[in-house]
Amino acid sequence: MVDTLSLFFNDQYMPHGHCFIWYPGILWTTVVADLLVALAYFSIPVCLMVLVHNDTLKKFKTLFVLFSAFILLCGLTHVIAVYNIWNGAYGIQAVVKMITAIVSIATAIVLLKIVPQLKNIPSPSQLAEALEQVHTEQLKNQAGEIFKFSTELLPTGVLIIDENQCIQVVNKKVENTFGYEKDELIGQPLSILLHTHLRALHSTIVSEFVFNETKQHSMAQGRIVTGRCKDGSSVSLEIMLNTHMFLDQKMTFASINNVDESTSESRLYFESTNRIKRAINATNDGIWEWNFVTGSFWHNDQLVNILNPACLKISHFNEFISFVHREDKERIKAAINSSILDHRSFELIFRVSGPQNNYLWIKMRGEAMYNADQPVLMSGLITNIHEQIILENALIEKTNFIEKIHDNSLSGLYIFDLIVKTNTFINKEYTRITGYTLSDLAKIQKRDGDLMALFHPDDIDRMLKHFDDVYENQQSTIDYRFKHKDGHWFWCSSRDALYEIKDGLPTLMLGTFFDITELKIKEERYKSLYLEFNTTYDLAAIGIINMDKSGEFIRVNKYFYDMLGYDKKLIDGKSIVDLIHDVDLDYCKNEFKELLNKNKVESVFEKRLIKKDGTAIWCNFNISTVKESDGYIKYFIAVIENITDKRSAQEQIQQSNVALERFAFNASHDLQEPLRKINLFGESLSNRLVGKLDDPDARYELDRILNATTRMSEMVKGLLQLSRFGREKFIFEPILLSEILESIKEDLSNLINETGAQIELISDVNLEVNKIGFMHVLINLIVNAIHYRKPEQKAEIKICGKLKEDAIEIEVIDQGVGFSNEYAEQIFEPFRSLVSRHKSGSGLGLSICKTIIEKHQGLISARFDENVGTIILIKLPR
Repeated sequence: MVDTLSLFFNDQYMPHGHCFIWYPGILWTTVVADLLVALAYFSIPVCLMVLVHNDTLKKFKTLFVLFSAFILLCGLTHVIAVYNIWNGAYGIQAVVKMITAIVSIATAIVLLKIVPQLKNIPSPSQLAEALEQVHTEQLKNQAGEIFKFSTELLPTGVLIIDENQCIQVVNKKVENTFGYEKDELIGQPLSILLHTHLRALHSTIVSEFVFNETKQHSMAQGRIVTGRCKDGSSVSLEIMLNTHMFLDQKMTFASINNVDESTSESRLYFESTNRIKRAINATNDGIWEWNFVTGSFWHNDQLVNILNPACLKISHFNEFISFVHREDKERIKAAINSSILDHRSFELIFRVSGPQNNYLWIKMRGEAMYNADQPVLMSGLITNIHEQIILENALIEKTNFIEKIHDNSLSGLYIFDLIVKTNTFINKEYTRITGYTLSDLAKIQKRDGDLMALFHPDDIDRMLKHFDDVYENQQSTIDYRFKHKDGHWFWCSSRDALYEIKDGLPTLMLGTFFDITELKIKEERYKSLYLEFNTTYDLAAIGIINMDKSGEFIRVNKYFYDMLGYDKKLIDGKSIVDLIHDVDLDYCKNEFKELLNKNKVESVFEKRLIKKDGTAIWCNFNISTVKESDGYIKYFIAVIENITDKRSAQEQIQQSNVALERFAFNASHDLQEPLRKINLFGESLSNRLVGKLDDPDARYELDRILNATTRMSEMVKGLLQLSRFGREKFIFEPILLSEILESIKEDLSNLINETGAQIELISDVNLEVNKIGFMHVLINLIVNAIHYRKPEQKAEIKICGKLKEDAIEIEVIDQGVGFSNEYAEQIFEPFRSLVSRHKSGSGLGLSICKTIIEKHQGLISARFDENVGTIILIKLPR
C-alpha cells in the first residue's frame, strides 16, 4: 500500500516541459496563460462570496459556496499544471482533478434543485412597480446622500455651514486636516476650528460674504487663514466660500486646502516624477505614445537609439513604420487594429532597421485608452531582443540538429531512471532495435515495477554490477541479452554514463547501444574455428611452422618438433637456419630472399633438415608469405613434410624403372630379329604355296601367323618408342601450335589425301614443348582419329588451343566410333585397346602419348560426348 501511494504521489515522473522540448516560446506562453486563468478563477469566488452576503441572495448561499469551490479548484488545476512543467507530480494533479469533478457534480445537483426558486424571482416590470412605490421617499433622501457621497470624493476639504455659521456637513478631508471625528464637528460653531484671536474677525468676514456675495471678495478668491486643530496645533489653510440654496436653505460651502500639505504633495510628486524619469532613462527599452486625435507620436531617447541613432526624433507613427521591415509592416498594422477592436493589449516581435542599416529583432507592446469606446491614445514599450532571437535561433538550430542526430543515429539512445529502473527517453533506433515504444516500456514498468524483466536472467547480476560501476566511475560498458518485443533474446552492447545527480545521488543515466547479435554469433563461430584451427594445427600429421622474416620460429606444431626429435622448450628460440643441412643452406637462404623481395608468392623445394641426434632427413618445403593489407610481409608460414622414406622409395622405383627400361629396350631389340625371320619365311612360304595349297584352314592359319608377326613387330617397335621417350631428356622450345600442325600435315599428306580427312585448327596458342615429342603425340591422335573413323565417313578433326590462367589447354575432337566413358582412364594403359581386333594397332600409342605429356609435367585425358564426339584434352603448365 505504501509503495502504491509512493508511486502515485511521486514527483519524479517526466516533467511536462519535455513534451515541447523546453522551447521558451511555448513554455512561457503556457505558464503566463495558466497563471492568468488561475488568477481569474481565484478572483471570481471572492466576488461570489461578497454577493452571497446580500440579503436577497442569502437563501442561495449553498449554491454560491459550491460555485466558488468549483471555480477555485479549477484555478488550482492550472497552478498545478504550471508546477508540473518542471516537475512530475501527476498524482497530485489527478487528485485535485478528481475533487474538482466531485464538487462540479455536487454544484450541478444543487443548481437543478433550486431552479424552481430561481423561476420565482420577480420580473423587471414587477420590480419596477414595486420600486415606484418607494421612489418618492428615496428622492427626499437621495439628494442629501449623493451630496455627502460627492463631498467624500473631493481631494480638498469641504465644510458646509448654515446661516448661523454652524457646521452641518464635513468630509473626510476636513476630519483628517483638523483631527476631529465627524460627530465632533456636526452642529458645532465654525469658530471651533479657529484660534481665539481670529474668531471675531473671521466671523465678520464670513457674514459679510454670505449676505453680500461677490466674486472679488477675498473669501471667494481664496483667503489664507490659520486654523486650529483638535490638539491645539496650527495649520495654514486656503479657504474659498460659495453660497447655494440646498433643501430650501441657504448654505455656505467652504473649500479648504491645506497649504502645507499641498506643498509637501507637490514636492513628493516632483520627486516621484524624477524617480520615474530616472527609471525610464536607466532601462534600454523604448517608450512611446501615439495620440489618435492629434496624430502625434511621442517617444523617449532610447527608442531612436534602438532604431537609428542618426534619427533625432520621430514625430508621427508612419515615420516609425518606415523603419520596419517590409515583410512585417502589415503584421504590425493588423495587430494594432485587432488590439483596438478587441480592447486588449498586443505584443509583437518583428524586424526594424538597425544602426548600420542591418535589421534588428525587437519586441513591441502596446495598449489603447478609450473615451466612450473611441480610442484616443495608445502607449507601450519597445525592447531590443536581437541577441535573444539570435540565441534562440541558434538554440533551435542546435535542437533540430540534435533531434536529427537522435532520429538518424545508428545506435539506440535512451535515458534510464536509476531510481525507478525505467527509461524516460528513447530514440527511433531504440524502437527499431527492441520493438518497444516509450509507452510500451511505461506499461511494463507499471506492471512489473521496473524493466529488469527485459534483461536475461543470467545477466541480471552483471547488470546490477554495471549500475554500480556507473555510480562509481561515471560511465561503464557492458554486453548483455535483451528481450525483444516479439519474445526472442538478442545481444546488445551498451555504453552508459551518468546524466543527472541530485543531492549527491545519481538519478539519470544516458546510454547508447547496438545490436551485436550477429557479432556474437560470429565471435562464437570464430572461437570454434580458432579452437578447431589450433587443434588441427597441433595435431596435423605434417610439420607446420610460423617464422618471422629472419627465420626465427613464432609458432611450431607438435609434429614438427617430434619429427626432429626436439621437445617444445628446446625448439623455442631457434630458427629454421639452425636446422637446415649445410649443403642446402645457401639454396634455402636464396629462396627466403626471393620471397622477401616479393619475386615469389610461394616457394616449394626438397631439402634436408638436421635432427637433434645429428641425422639428416629429406623434407618437402612449401613456404608462403602472410601479408598486411598494404602488402607488407608479416611473417612466413611453412608446411614441411618428411619425405625421407618416400624419396628412398622413389629412388628404388627409379632404379627399377631404369633396369626395366633397359630390359624392355634389350628385349624388344632382341625380339626384332626372330620376328623378322618368322615374317620373312612366312611370306616366302605363303608365296610358294599360292595355287598349291587347297586346304582353306591351312591358308587361314598361315595368314593368322603372318598377321600376328606383323602385329608383334609393331608392338615391339612401340615398346622401343616407349622406352626411348621414357629415357630421353627433353629440350623445350617456344613454338606455335599451328607450326607443329603444319609439319604434321606434311608428314601425313598421303594418309590425309587417301582418306579425305579434314583437319581444322580452331584457335592457335603459343607453346613451350619438346617439338619431336609433341609432334609424336598429335600424329598419334590424328592417325587414331582417321583410323577409327565411322564407316563410310571421312574423318573430321578439330584442334583448339586455349590459354587459361594457370595452364594451356589443347583439345583434339573427332567424330569417330568413340568409347564408353567408364574406360576413359584405361585407354592410356599399355596394350589396352577398346576397339575391334579387326583394327590393326599395337595398343601402345596412347600410352606413349601419356608418357610424353607427363614428361612435359602435363596431363592428358579423354571423354566421349554423343553430340560432340571423342575429346582428348591435353593440359600443359604455363
